[in-house]
Order: sequence, then structure tokens, then C-alpha cells
Amino acid sequence: MFASSQTAIGKLLSQKWLVGIGLISYSAYLWHQPLFAFARLRSLDQPSQLLFIMLIVSTIVLAWFSWKYIESPFRDKYKISTKSIFLLASLMSAVFVSLSALSVYNKGFQYRFNKQQKNLIDSIEYSPERNKCHTGGKNFKLPDDACTYGGTNVTWAVLGNSFGVELGYSLSKLLKPNNEGLVHLTFSGCVPSMEIKGAIVTKGCHQWTQKAIERIVRDKQIKNVLLAYSQNSFDNQDQRSLRMANYIKIINILLEKGKKVFVLYPVPRLNSHIDKYIFFAKSPSSVVSIQKSDYLMENQFLIEQLEHFDWNDNLIALDPAEKLCHKINCYAVINNKAMYFDKFHLSISGADLVLTSLKSHLN
Repeated sequence: MFASSQTAIGKLLSQKWLVGIGLISYSAYLWHQPLFAFARLRSLDQPSQLLFIMLIVSTIVLAWFSWKYIESPFRDKYKISTKSIFLLASLMSAVFVSLSALSVYNKGFQYRFNKQQKNLIDSIEYSPERNKCHTGGKNFKLPDDACTYGGTNVTWAVLGNSFGVELGYSLSKLLKPNNEGLVHLTFSGCVPSMEIKGAIVTKGCHQWTQKAIERIVRDKQIKNVLLAYSQNSFDNQDQRSLRMANYIKIINILLEKGKKVFVLYPVPRLNSHIDKYIFFAKSPSSVVSIQKSDYLMENQFLIEQLEHFDWNDNLIALDPAEKLCHKINCYAVINNKAMYFDKFHLSISGADLVLTSLKSHLN
């Protein structure tokens, strides 16, 4: 009705170049996803606009060839029979299933990595206590049932979200020689949340936080608390001021109850998974992740807020950037050890390094 050959719309849609785009559109749809996906996989940072333009042109060219030499012949039953199509489809499915099974059996294609890279991959470790002790969701593990480990004299608590898990494990290793231990209180995706209304939090986070604070305050044996919330907690611009108010409230409650509080500064984040940094590393012994200026810009709000804290003997800053960054760059790998186990979280080696600055505060 609106697109007949006599109407303006019909004449427009009848243009050869638009008809051509329509013919190759499905092939273009199939080609663009692997091209764009592999471009991202082969880049540590976001691919450039120029690369995306080249990929769009490549998609159109490949789509034309596959339409002409694959799609069109397969649509012609006189050239390729239905039986042949099903046979080829079954064969290709068998090939892809076999390759997938081989990859799973061999734990990937490890020949891609040299010996030094394999050693780095082996250093990517997360806490053995993570699955057992880390909680989350509305059916969370109650703080009164939280894990304690290290020594039997539980004088420390680690409170925060998933960023505190590996730090807790590394801290327990430092405490154990003195028979000191810690209570592990981390909640997945939780932000600082107490009694201040209006803050948007993960399900269960608010209730868990209150119970966790009560657990710490009630236990007179606990003298020290490591607060380990990620900078993600303050990424939401509309919520960051409320969350900081909650954070300060938590700190003040702990200080008023005679606890010594250690506050974690932002952990530098990677642009890609740690595996990619190792794969592309020219010198795997020390691998740059991001520029320190980018780290400071990304975390400007939180760092500025923390710099206004009244740091003293009972309120102590713990800055991961002091160990993970130098003047210009931050690092994903230091001294042949991976500092992360994914894109965001410190590995055990990374947590060990960050906590070296804590040794002077231990008995």
C-alpha cells in the first residue's frame, strides 16, 4: 500500500544498492558478530573507531561473497539437494562438538602459552576460602555463622564485599604465626549500608551489614577491622554521596567501640581479564595494566573523600596503588606473579603484596 512501485517509498526501496543490502543482510548479520568479538578478544583496550570502520567494511565484503557463493547456491535445490544440506550440517556440527570436547578435556589449548606464560597462569589463584566463606543474596550466611580461620585467637575481622575475600586469606597467613585469626565477613556486591535511607543496595546487603556490624561490636576479642569495599560501591553518581555517608557511619561506629579500623583505598582495575595481559605480554615478568593517571581519574571521587579522613593511630589507610603502581603505570603482573585472578579482584599474590604495608601494625 505504501511501498508499491508507484510511491516514493517504493521507488526508494527499489534502488539497487538498497536491494543489495537486503540480500546480503543475513550474511552480514552472521559475519559481524565473530569479527567484532575477535577484535575485542585480540585487544587489551576498547578497539579504535578506525578498526570498527574497517570491520564494518570487511563485514559487507565477506557478506557479499558468502551470499553469492554459499547462501545462493544452498537456496537452489537443483544445485544442492536437501539431503546434502542435512549431511553437511551434521558433519559440521560433529566437527564443532569434537573441537569443544577436546578443548574441555585439555583445559583449553595451552600450546598458545610459552613456559613463562604458563607459570604466570599457575600464579592466578583465588582464596580457597572463597566458596565456603563468601556470602550473598537474600538467603545469606548469617554473620554469627561466619568463617573464622588463621589462628585460634580471633582478633581481626574483614568486612566488605568480594574484594575482601583474598585480602582476608592473605591476612590470615600473616596472623597465624602469632596464633591470631580473623572472622570473614564479605557479601557479594554489597555496598556500605547501615541506617541511612535512600541508598540502593543488593538484596540482603542492608540486613547483612547491620548484623555483621553487631557481630563485630559484640565480640570484645576483635580489636582490628579491615574494611574492604571495592570502588564499584561508589561508581553510581546518584548514590555515591549516600554510600559515602553510610561508609563514614560504619567507620564511626567501629571507632566508638574501640576498634582499630583499616580502610582499603581503591584497587586499580584492569581493562581486560588477567589472561589477556599474560597472553599479549612481551615481558611476562612485569606487565603494565593501566596508566596511574587513568586510575586516579577513575577513582577521583573516592580518593578525594578518603583524603579528607582524619587518619590516626586507630584509623589507618591501606593503599593498594602504593604496591601495584609506580609513578607512571600500574601493573597486572609483578615479579613473575599475577596480581589479579580476573579483571577486578586481587589474586592471592596481589593481596599478599598489598598487605605487606600492614605488617608494621601486627603484633
